[in-house]
Amino acid sequence: MKQIENLLMLRNHYDAGTVFETSLKDLAGLLFCTERNVNFLIKKWQESGHLTWTAGRGRGRLSKIIFHHSFQQLAAEYMNRLKSENSVMKMISFIESEHLTPANKAVLYQTLHHELGPKLETTASGEQRSSLTLLLPQQVRTLDPCQVHLYSEAHLIKQLYNTLVTYNLSTKTFQPELAYAWNSTPDRTEWTFYLRKGVTFHNGHILTSKDIVFTFNRLLKSQSIISSLLANLKEVRGINKTTVCFKLFRPDVLFLKIAGSFHCSIIPLNFDETNYIGTGPFQVKEFNGSLLRLEANESYFKERAILDQVDIWITESVPGQFDQSTLKSEDNRVLAASESQDIQLAGSRFITFNFQKDGIHTHLYFRRAIQTLFSPYEIVRDLKGNRTYPAFSFLPEISRTTAHLSSCSRLAAINLINKSGYKGEEIQLYYFNLNEGPESANWLERQAKDIGINLTIKPIPDNNLIGEEILCNADLLLLSAILDTDTEFSLYTIYKSQHGFLRQFLEVNTQKQIDLFLNEFIGEEDEGKRKRHLTEIEGFLRDQAYIHFLYHSMYRFNHNSAIKGIELNAMGLADFHKIWIHPENAAVRSYE
Repeated sequence: MKQIENLLMLRNHYDAGTVFETSLKDLAGLLFCTERNVNFLIKKWQESGHLTWTAGRGRGRLSKIIFHHSFQQLAAEYMNRLKSENSVMKMISFIESEHLTPANKAVLYQTLHHELGPKLETTASGEQRSSLTLLLPQQVRTLDPCQVHLYSEAHLIKQLYNTLVTYNLSTKTFQPELAYAWNSTPDRTEWTFYLRKGVTFHNGHILTSKDIVFTFNRLLKSQSIISSLLANLKEVRGINKTTVCFKLFRPDVLFLKIAGSFHCSIIPLNFDETNYIGTGPFQVKEFNGSLLRLEANESYFKERAILDQVDIWITESVPGQFDQSTLKSEDNRVLAASESQDIQLAGSRFITFNFQKDGIHTHLYFRRAIQTLFSPYEIVRDLKGNRTYPAFSFLPEISRTTAHLSSCSRLAAINLINKSGYKGEEIQLYYFNLNEGPESANWLERQAKDIGINLTIKPIPDNNLIGEEILCNADLLLLSAILDTDTEFSLYTIYKSQHGFLRQFLEVNTQKQIDLFLNEFIGEEDEGKRKRHLTEIEGFLRDQAYIHFLYHSMYRFNHNSAIKGIELNAMGLADFHKIWIHPENAAVRSYE
């Protein structure tokens, strides 16, 4: 791939025309390599038919180079190679090279734009196919509902699988999904679900009660975020092919919400962790770490998706905050008519302390020093970006009413540090290397070192989001909780899940204290009283310095104006199932 990039760099320099006089020394300077390497590259380019090279004979005579392709033609070849290798994101990095002219950057952007966004294609038989190509600046580790941690993964799970029921927050009612009806005993310790008939998984397997039993027994045995919430499940068994019964140890008013959680998406009896099979509106056709290709499920038991295909190019980061909806040509003309929506995310960025590791970081005075030093007001003021408001709660509406209660002082933080007995030990803060996480972590490191705290920051490994390495080595963690539409259930999951982003770092006595609140919570029918129990838990964790809130975030959703039917969820993401493409501003292609 480097050879075609080097050729593009040459064509960028020798742009006006096809024949040029030059020397190996000049080419080596342009490509930042040795003359020997230039000789090797020229030989390869001649063999591939990209250029002709005539070496100058005699001292001081220049050589002649004849290009056989324009920069635009090479850009198209470059894109085709990247597509074949599923590494399209390399083009964005290359485009940002300071050595490219604005005109040639525009050519590359145009080439990339042709591959991104919405497309309508009419086949020779007259069938119209619609597809959407997206960039996802975040790694997708898994599409197994049992193992999902990241909100982008959760969004994809909802496109591939279905749950027994869904919860409609606006009406505060449960809606049928794979189960068309359900009932419970008066004491709510036994729940029976009646399954739709004829529902098929992506592999053609017909849904039965055996699949439900397999799914929930697998969840009970797993170390997943949802497994702790299922601890009250005594037994799940099939009454017949289309009826399944759940028995609980004690009443749980949230059991239907648990059954409707994306973690409880139903998988087939023969589920394979490398072959993601569900019943959802889209199915996986290819997934290799760089490219996720989804195709519409023709046998979907509900309304078939209008989109035929969604290609998602995956990268860990997008250089320069690349935005495919605002690509511009050389004359500054916007190539993709764009629309944008700003979404205030529920949830917040916060710091917590790892009590599974001994150290000064667990000392109450040290924890209070951290609370006092890291000002939510200052981090929002200094870093801005998508940080919209100082956080003093998981919920923005609570932060706005309690913000005045917080005060931060470096002098007070130093006094608390001294009281804690801190002697300059290294304090390791782990953070997610996603979105604005690295920038925030660097800010925290600077603030800490200003008052003598030896804070070092380390990214959480992608293959070990919250695992043994983190539990053994982290002192502090910079984490982010993005709550789903049903914030009540999201908060319950945060406080209850033994494998989530908070509870596992707390000491056992603190976990028991939280459980006392939660036992009252899950038995309470009144929603207002349940909300007060959750508020008490949050206040307890904040006041005892087990957690320190930093800021709330906004997400800006940009999209091509040809994309219609967009309904954004609480995480600022759109359901692919409802999207359709208008011919206006979409790439339209016909095949003879």
